[in-house]
Amino acid sequence: MLGFLFTPINSIKVKTLYIISGVSRGLGKALVDKVILQNDSEVLAIGRGLSDNQLKYQTTLPTRFHFVELDLNKPHLISKNLSSKREIILAADRLIVISNAGTVNPIEKI
Repeated sequence: MLGFLFTPINSIKVKTLYIISGVSRGLGKALVDKVILQNDSEVLAIGRGLSDNQLKYQTTLPTRFHFVELDLNKPHLISKNLSSKREIILAADRLIVISNAGTVNPIEKI
């Protein structure tokens, strides 16, 4: 009798925003390519540049793919560069942050 008062859990849309750093190559690039295929997800990509696929996402998925050009070796620029994406971040129901920027040097035998 009271079924009409409740919304089934699987019909509730949750807006998920993935914030992924280090997106121009390697694991970060692969993560963006995987996550963007999920229809209910948005990506805020942070990196020094974009891959060819990510350039396409900017034009074909402008409401779901967002990019901030940022070198995380320059921490004084983080707040300034991310401020333009404040509304996108605040509009998300769920944030998933994947801090992937960086390299390991030198890679050698131990």
